[in-house]
Amino acid sequence: DTDFDVESFDPFGDTLSLFQECYIGHDSYFGKAGAMVTLRFDVSYPEHRMISGGPEEDVSLKVIKRKPRTMLNTTVAESRAEEISFEYYNGIGWKRLNCVQEVRRLFADDRKGTYEISFQCPSDWQAAGAGAYEGRCIRMQLQKADDCYMRPGIHHYPHVENLRLSFSYEGHYTPPQRLEAVMGTRKLDLTRQILEQQPFTAFSGSGYNGDALYLGFNRKLESGPVSILFQMEEGIRFEGVRCRFEYSTAKGFRQMKVLDYTSDMSRSGIVIFVPQADMHAVTLEGKTACWLRVSRIGDGDLPVRSALPLIKDIRPNAVRVVNVETREEEDFYLEETSPNMTVRLGVPHILDTELWMNETGSLTRPQMRRMLEDMPQSVRAEYDMLGEISSFFVKWEEADQLDEAPSPRSYMLDRLSGTLVFGDGMRTMLPTVVDDVTFRVRIRCCSGEKGNVPAGAVSEPLGVLPFVETIYNPVRTYGGSSIEDLDGALLRGANILKSRHRLVSEDDYLQEILSYSDVIDRASCVTGETISGQRQDGAVTFVILLKDFESGSYSFHTVAGALKRHLLENCELTIAPEDLNIVEPFFARISVDVWVEVPEMDDSFEIQNLLQSTLEHYLNPLEGFGGPGWEIGKLPKRSQLLMKLNVLKSKAVIRKMVVTVRYTDQNGEHETDLEDMKENPFLICCSGKHRVNILLSEK
Repeated sequence: DTDFDVESFDPFGDTLSLFQECYIGHDSYFGKAGAMVTLRFDVSYPEHRMISGGPEEDVSLKVIKRKPRTMLNTTVAESRAEEISFEYYNGIGWKRLNCVQEVRRLFADDRKGTYEISFQCPSDWQAAGAGAYEGRCIRMQLQKADDCYMRPGIHHYPHVENLRLSFSYEGHYTPPQRLEAVMGTRKLDLTRQILEQQPFTAFSGSGYNGDALYLGFNRKLESGPVSILFQMEEGIRFEGVRCRFEYSTAKGFRQMKVLDYTSDMSRSGIVIFVPQADMHAVTLEGKTACWLRVSRIGDGDLPVRSALPLIKDIRPNAVRVVNVETREEEDFYLEETSPNMTVRLGVPHILDTELWMNETGSLTRPQMRRMLEDMPQSVRAEYDMLGEISSFFVKWEEADQLDEAPSPRSYMLDRLSGTLVFGDGMRTMLPTVVDDVTFRVRIRCCSGEKGNVPAGAVSEPLGVLPFVETIYNPVRTYGGSSIEDLDGALLRGANILKSRHRLVSEDDYLQEILSYSDVIDRASCVTGETISGQRQDGAVTFVILLKDFESGSYSFHTVAGALKRHLLENCELTIAPEDLNIVEPFFARISVDVWVEVPEMDDSFEIQNLLQSTLEHYLNPLEGFGGPGWEIGKLPKRSQLLMKLNVLKSKAVIRKMVVTVRYTDQNGEHETDLEDMKENPFLICCSGKHRVNILLSEK
């Protein structure tokens, strides 16, 4: 009842005993009725010495005088597996297996070497149980082993290695048990045709043109809008793919308008559409459903090695969520007002504010009524019991600089400290009411980095949602960053003083990109070349690496569009929007196989873990290369990796090292040796899978 490895085992153990059994099971091979099955294995015959007790002692007794006794002579018995049986189970009992070779005395001669046993597989072979295994198996039983119970004795037991099975019909025609043809998405059972020797169609032409993805629904989509999340494989770049969305009708497929946040299936996102009234169920490939079709269109076929979109998951009823809290409107009271005054709001991570200033004592009644008629969206009036205006609130605007404010009703919001800043009373107005509510503020804020939660953490709605059973986020939330700290503000201020909000040089652009968002870790500029490898004189491509790159490209796609618009607004050079590109780098995953010689086996586990962690940390694009991380477009050299691993000179010696690089671009997946890797300004290294092989040094 013990399982053994076919590479090395003792069929009867190291102590021979009659009727010991060994089962060799292979349900598939032993089910090939009529086939010639061959077992091939190597046999050696180790010795197991069996000694019962110790020799009699030579003792002289003084009390009773007797002639001293000497140790009795004993004969050592030798035992071998002289006869065995090969049997199979036919559903009733175990039956002898007729083999080509004589197997009864297979192990009787102690002949070391390679053995081969062949037999024609019986048609009545049935499954039997042997320990935890159930299936067709051979029972090899020890029938005769002379003197196996004698003590002392020497047991020459068989030791089997490299057991292999094979089968062959050797020219004998055997019809297949099953024949199936796969044509498109259809499967046709052709077993009857082949058994009756009737003709059948092996291959058939496709009734479809082009590439398409079909999504079937068991009923008509009526209420809308309908949203579907397509989660794509990240890190793949491709060009030339354009998608068209269609729906099934009684007269065929018709194109429909969608909001495609996947950018033609190039990234994860949501597709939103309104179901059409003429949507109708049709039958495709034997399945009747209401179909949506996403087809690929373009100028021609893509290269064979071109990387195409890869969908990991599809989920309906998806919506985008943002980590934004809109707080209730809050009243603020002031005892006095003064020029350049500040009011602390006491809320962290403020996104924006909506401020309504009480100007009751500063405006006349006719002015209030005129403002209510001319700008009703920017004023509020509260009335008393007689219908007269008791309080009058005017909406003030946030300004970047109070001395350049577009309106006298302006204020500044210092998000770093969470305070409101008012002007000097000359260029901009000051709060005036101190005996009532001075102003009201509605604040929109967020949780900052705490909003980046793992998949499944978002599970509760903000309010009551009817007809919604469960809520969950299939992917982790991303892109959240805390409010800018003092060091970041100083850096951004220095960049503003240096560039004066006018981007001219490459350094101006890079500094502006790094200060644009806290999630951007580093950036580089490539001119005259696109990420697809094409030369283009006017092209300016910025490669940016985000701090949360390991979570996918979600944050990148959120930042890239707004960053491009920001750069174009502040660009002093004449750069066409189509020539300015914001891209992610290709992640070159570097895998290291290293063979390490250690003097002591006890240190092997510690050395393996240390080398693994050393490689992972050194190849981390954010923290590797001694701390600052790796530059975009720069890969480590073999000598650098070897030098990094030689920190264990006292405990281990590096004997061999193989370094490979794997990355995916618009032409597909590539894998090459590190030394054969060509320079690419769009690559950045990251840690792949490493293997540390331990070699024990000879003493």
